[in-house]
Amino acid sequence: MREAQNQIVVGKSSHVAIEKRSRILALIAIVFVALNLRAAMTAPSAVFDQIKESISISDTARSIIGMLPPVSFALFGWLAPRLVVKHGLEKPILFSLGMIIFGILGRSFSNSVWIYALCSILCLGGIGICNVLLPPIIKYHFPNQIGLITSIYTSIIYLSAGLPSFVAVPLTNAVGWRVSTGSWALLAIIAVIPWLFIQKGVQPNPEEQGRTKLPVGRWSVAWAIMIVFSIGAFNSFAMLAWLPEILTKSFNIAQADSGRLMSMFSFIGFFPTIFVPIVLTRFKKPWFVVLFFSLCIIIANLGFLFLPQFAVIWIAAAGTGLTFISVGLTLINLRSRTKFGSASLSGFVQGGGYLLSALGPVTVGWLHELTGGWAASLWLLAGTGVLALVMGLLALKPVYLEDYAKETIG
Repeated sequence: MREAQNQIVVGKSSHVAIEKRSRILALIAIVFVALNLRAAMTAPSAVFDQIKESISISDTARSIIGMLPPVSFALFGWLAPRLVVKHGLEKPILFSLGMIIFGILGRSFSNSVWIYALCSILCLGGIGICNVLLPPIIKYHFPNQIGLITSIYTSIIYLSAGLPSFVAVPLTNAVGWRVSTGSWALLAIIAVIPWLFIQKGVQPNPEEQGRTKLPVGRWSVAWAIMIVFSIGAFNSFAMLAWLPEILTKSFNIAQADSGRLMSMFSFIGFFPTIFVPIVLTRFKKPWFVVLFFSLCIIIANLGFLFLPQFAVIWIAAAGTGLTFISVGLTLINLRSRTKFGSASLSGFVQGGGYLLSALGPVTVGWLHELTGGWAASLWLLAGTGVLALVMGLLALKPVYLEDYAKETIG
């Protein structure tokens, strides 16, 4: 009898140990994927003049290449939920990491603008799929620690965006732009390794596959989350494209000072991103989160408009307002019950959100050209803060996609 009890205890201990190792491995895998989510996009930016001279990229082609990240994230993001239904979570993540690897390497060795663009689409498409897959992966492996793990991976995205820009110029001066930009494929290769050892998730049976066809596009809360996410991304892409010109030509700020301000704009959101997912998961009605970041966007743009001499304050507020991206990513898991619901919601939110965000630089530039100034553009961006407040409060309702599907489908 005692032997049987001892065997049960040993069995339970062994199971706990295996589960703990599995979760640690999953966390390492998530971290390495997150490190790849912006590197391929930002690595060429700081040395694009050298790339442009090497393969004869026209200004028109450069503009088109500049629009590829959000468009690729959107189009391939919509594909990801279908891959999850058919293949689970592990195979699509490995496939998307392969896209990143071959896209980066192909781009770094290209001698034609067309090959460069196609390889960019390949690696950016891989990032787009990873963007959508990480929330359901977190939902599956860490159902009780969604806020903490989301906080970790969204914070690492900032590192992924900033590190390549920091080392690109010295690395290019030492070994050339091809090696400099191509070397980031090594990070994706390393990211593949832990996924090869993660226990394969159970594939959905035909009955379960039917339940994964959720009416996400008919759910008002899904639209609210998508708009919240897209407002963060819309402001990010718009400001990254036009804020340097606003600072130097309209506010007469020196180019060197403008560069430092842009660096602050890009990195200041790192700090609230650490805490926001945890706060959203621990408070039943965290309306103050949405209110705060909405006010950041509104105040920043009105500040640029009426008190440009305090640009450093408005830069800090604008960069903080981009945390709506993290808010949207966290709400994907908080408004779904299963990994399939999370994948469906993630594809809808990030697919539509990135597509809308691609309009940011275009719309701001068009309003500037139409009016001859920046006032209309700044009023528009301030208005997005008001919209984020309304949609954010709707997105915070404690409801779930799967429950809506049951009520709708029956």
